[in-house]
Amino acid sequence: MRLNDLILLVGLICSCCSFGAQQYSELWGKAGENWDTKNSRLSDFTNVGYMKGEEPIPDWPVGVNVQDFGAIPGDDKDDSQAFIDAIAACPEKHAVLVPKGRYIILQRIQPDRDYFVLRGENMYESVLFFPRYLNEVEIQEIGYDANNKNKRHTGAPKGFFRVEEGTHRSVENLTFEFREQIKRGHWEHKGASAVFYGRNAKDSWVRNVIFRNTDNTTNISGSYISFINIIFDHFIGRPDIVGSGGRNGWVGHIGIGMNGASHCLFHHLFFKGKFFHDVDIINVPSHNVVSNVYGHDIFLHHHGQGARNNLYTNIHVGKGGGIGALKTGGRQRSESHWRFVGDGPLDEEKIEWGSEMGHLFVGYDVPVDSIDTPGFYHERIDPAQLEPKNIYLAQLEKLGKPLPEGLPPPPPVKALEKVVRINPVDDNQTDGRNPDTVVESGEKNSLSLFGSYLKFDLSGLDLRSVQRARLRITVARLNRPPVEIGVHSVADDSWSESSLTEINKPETGEVLDSVSFDYDARNLTFEFDVSDFVKAQWSGDKLVSLYINRVSGNGFPSWYYSSESGSAPQLIIEQVKDPVPGPPSAPKHLRTESLVGNVRLDWDDNPEVDVATYKVYRTTKPEEPGSFGIPVGEGLIDSEFVDIQDSHDGGWDVGMLRNDTEYYYQVTAVDKNGNESKPSRLIPATPH
Repeated sequence: MRLNDLILLVGLICSCCSFGAQQYSELWGKAGENWDTKNSRLSDFTNVGYMKGEEPIPDWPVGVNVQDFGAIPGDDKDDSQAFIDAIAACPEKHAVLVPKGRYIILQRIQPDRDYFVLRGENMYESVLFFPRYLNEVEIQEIGYDANNKNKRHTGAPKGFFRVEEGTHRSVENLTFEFREQIKRGHWEHKGASAVFYGRNAKDSWVRNVIFRNTDNTTNISGSYISFINIIFDHFIGRPDIVGSGGRNGWVGHIGIGMNGASHCLFHHLFFKGKFFHDVDIINVPSHNVVSNVYGHDIFLHHHGQGARNNLYTNIHVGKGGGIGALKTGGRQRSESHWRFVGDGPLDEEKIEWGSEMGHLFVGYDVPVDSIDTPGFYHERIDPAQLEPKNIYLAQLEKLGKPLPEGLPPPPPVKALEKVVRINPVDDNQTDGRNPDTVVESGEKNSLSLFGSYLKFDLSGLDLRSVQRARLRITVARLNRPPVEIGVHSVADDSWSESSLTEINKPETGEVLDSVSFDYDARNLTFEFDVSDFVKAQWSGDKLVSLYINRVSGNGFPSWYYSSESGSAPQLIIEQVKDPVPGPPSAPKHLRTESLVGNVRLDWDDNPEVDVATYKVYRTTKPEEPGSFGIPVGEGLIDSEFVDIQDSHDGGWDVGMLRNDTEYYYQVTAVDKNGNESKPSRLIPATPH
C-alpha cells in the first residue's frame, strides 16, 4: 500500500461513523460521567508524553540551517559533520532547519546539549539517507561469546540519532531512510536503527517522521517523550526470506521499542509492512499510551516481562492477532486495552482471561464473555459500536488538556516514476491430485515452477507509458537440472487465488520468455521479459495474468517464493527508455581486508554514468554456482562494504563471521533501471 493510500484510508476510518447503535462502557458512560481520575477502575492516562501532556509541543523558530554548515543535498557526500556542527551552534529553543533534499549520514548524531529540534522542511522531502548500517560504520571487533566459544556476536548498536540523556532533544518533519537491502532474518541486526532515547532522556518529541527500511527502528527507555505521526515504510523488496521469518515476510525486527519507557506517548502509528515486533513491550515499560495504530498485520508483543499500567487504545490490527503473550508468567500488571479492531476476531489464546493481574479490556474483539472480578475486567462490546473510540483522547478532552495534533499531511504529488514495481494481487497453483480443491494461502508460501499463476493489477498506477516490463521471481529451491523455465501469457483474468482449481484454471498462451539452468540453486533471483504482453494488457483491461511452467528439461519439483512470503514476485515496469541500454560492466579490482569477525571489501567505481548501486554476494562453496543466493549487501551507493554476519544458532544471522571458514565474494553493479551486471572475479577471505 502506498503512503498516500494508507493515510487516506486512515482518514476514512477516523471519519466513519460507527455501524449500528453506539455502545458505551460502564466505566466511562456517554461523556465520561461514570469516570473520575482518582476512584475509577479506569486509570487516568493523560499524564504522558512531552511535559506530562500538560503543554502542547512548541513550534520554535529556526535558529540555524544545516546548509550553512556545509551540508549539500544530492551530492552523495557525507553531511554528518554539518548536522553535528549545526546542532551544536543552534540557539536554545530554536530549530535546526533541514531544507528539502537527500543528505548522506555516515556518523552517529549524538547531541550533548538541550533545547533544540532537528526540523525538516517537509517530512516527505527532507531525507536523511543512511547508506551504511551502524555495524558497518562502527566496526565491532568483539570476539568470542564468553559462554559459547563457537559463537561470536556482532552486537546490536542502536540509534543513528542517539540521545543518552537530557531534555528537549527532538526531531520532526524528516524521513530516516536506510538503503534498499532485503531483511535477511529475524536476528540480523546490522544497525538499521534510527532513533534511541536512553533512560535519562525526557521531555522530547519525535513527530511527523517516516522510517524507511529499518530493522530496530526505535529504542525508547526515557520518560515523557512523545512519538506522534510516525510512518513505517519500506521498499517493495524488503521482506525477508531466510532465518526464522522467511515464511512471514517481515520487513524489520522492531517498529516501536518500548524498552523500559515510562510515561511516553505513541500516537498515530502507521505500519506499511509487518515487523516481528510492531510494538515491542519489553523491560518493564510503565504508564505509557499507545494510541491510534494502523496496519494490515499488527501485533503488540509482550516480548519481555513486567509491563504495567500501560494503555493501548484504538488499535487497528488488520489480520494481526492483537496483544501477544499477556500471560501470568510474564508478570505483567494492570495493562489496559480499549477498542482493538481486526479483519476478524482477535487471538484470544494469547491472553490468560481472568488472570487476576489487574488487566482491563473494553471493546476487545474476542468471543469471550464479560468478566468483572477484583483482579480482571473484560467488558464485551462490539468495537465497531464502542464510543469513544479512543479513551486517551476522550480523557484529555474531559480534563481540558491539549490534544495531540491530527493526521500527518498527505505526500506531495510525485514526479513521474521511471521504474514502477508491483507485487501480484493474486497468485496460486493447482493440485492435480485434488482437481476440485483450492490450495489454501497458508499452504503456498512458495509456488511451483512447474505450474502456477500470477496476476498483476495495473489500474490505479500512475502509468503513462510502458517501455519495458520484466517479471522477477526468486527461486526458493531448484533441483536436478538441466531445466528450462518459461512464462506464458494468460488471456483470461477472471480467476482468483481463492477459487482457482485444476478444473477451472484458465488456458495458457504462448511462451513469452524462458530461462535455462544447469545447476541446483537456492534463493536465486532471475527475470523474464514480458514487455509486449504487458503493453497490450495496459492498453486493455489493465490486468496481467501469467503462467510459470517447465518448458523443457528434467528437473525435480522446484519452487519460487509467493506473495505470502518474503521476496515476493515483482512486475517491473520501465516508463522511461533506458538511456544506457543493457546492464553495466562487471566491477573490477575487488579487494578484501580481514578483520576480527569481519571482512572489509573494496573495488573500483564503475565507469557507467547510470550505475546506481552495487550488490555483494558471498558463498563458502565456490564450486557451486547456485550457492550464492541472495546478496549479503545490496543497495550500496559506494564501492566498499563490511561483511559482518554469518549464520549461527540454527540459521539465524546473529554471529560474526567465523575465523575457521573461508568465504568467497563477488560484486555486481546495478543501474537505475535495475539491470544487474555480471559478477566480478571471485576472491576469498578468512576473518581473524
